[in-house]
Amino acid sequence: MNADPLPTHGPAAVRRWAGSRLRALPGSIGYLLVGGVSGAAATVALVGLVLVAATSLLGVGIPAIPEFLRLIRPLTEFERRRAGKRLGVPIRVAYRPMTGGLRQRLTAAFRDPANGRDIAWMGLHGVPGMVAALLAVGLPGGALNQLAIPAYWRIVPPGTVETFGFVVDSWPLAALSALIAIPLTALVLQLP
Repeated sequence: MNADPLPTHGPAAVRRWAGSRLRALPGSIGYLLVGGVSGAAATVALVGLVLVAATSLLGVGIPAIPEFLRLIRPLTEFERRRAGKRLGVPIRVAYRPMTGGLRQRLTAAFRDPANGRDIAWMGLHGVPGMVAALLAVGLPGGALNQLAIPAYWRIVPPGTVETFGFVVDSWPLAALSALIAIPLTALVLQLP
């Protein structure tokens, strides 16, 4: 993961910084897109956990608790491997074995801090992971669109090009839409 600050030592340094960010952009977008898919899976798993917890209040879901926790482990392990590879440091978690009778498996499930971290991860990663994936696609697309508006606003039906709350129907507004690409591009360069 590249967290280089914006250089302040001249235009050449800024170009080098932006170039390195642009080279890292496709991999970063891919990483965030996969994170969006795992975020969707984490959200589904979290809904499943809520259902298991609700049925446990009735007594019928209690045996499903350890099995459900086992089912989410491949997803959390997949994300740990991805994050470890991205950070350059493997992330390993040792789970306590859930063996024996139901009481022993439940005790192991509730006492294992790794299970609590997995559940917390599902809650923290689910929706934000999907939002990050949408931004990974939307920001670059939005920046390119803003830059292209001056080229196409005259050839589409009048009043159809609307951007950031205004309809582009004049050259000054077309230029303004292109200027909006500057902060969007700055945000895009933050994706890596």
